[in-house]
Amino acid sequence: MSYPPDVFSDQRHAYFFGCAGTVMSANLAVRQTKAGKAAMTKTAVKVDLVYIDNEEETFRIHAILEDGCLCCSEMYGHVKERAEDGVLKIYPGILTDQDGDNLVYLAEWGYGDTSHTRFHFLKRPLKVGQEVTRVDVHRGVETEYRYRIISVTNLLGA
Repeated sequence: MSYPPDVFSDQRHAYFFGCAGTVMSANLAVRQTKAGKAAMTKTAVKVDLVYIDNEEETFRIHAILEDGCLCCSEMYGHVKERAEDGVLKIYPGILTDQDGDNLVYLAEWGYGDTSHTRFHFLKRPLKVGQEVTRVDVHRGVETEYRYRIISVTNLLGA
């Protein structure tokens, strides 16, 4: 990677755990100008969301952002929601980019789950208050849920 003469790069590496103890790794470029200001173009984050109709149900993902926007082909996370028996349960999963633009992700929950779940993100930087749409198709019935981002936490502490 090359930069103009007034900019140099220093590589940092971030590690964090996804579902089932999978270690995710991201090369994060730190750029610094002559003025000494560092500008990180990519960072590892934890994004917390709540289901708008019932805020005790939540969704959390670990992802890589570039200039505030999703830029990863896979994200790891979990939902906490009421199961058919009415009990609040946590379901870990992996979300895989489906459109090549990091806007639509297909979720795989495992544990024999047969639903088809997609998450739709807006084409802009993630921020608190922004809504994310979840569409589940289970036994031929499509249901839409809306989540609201309540926090975006930089996992590198910067």
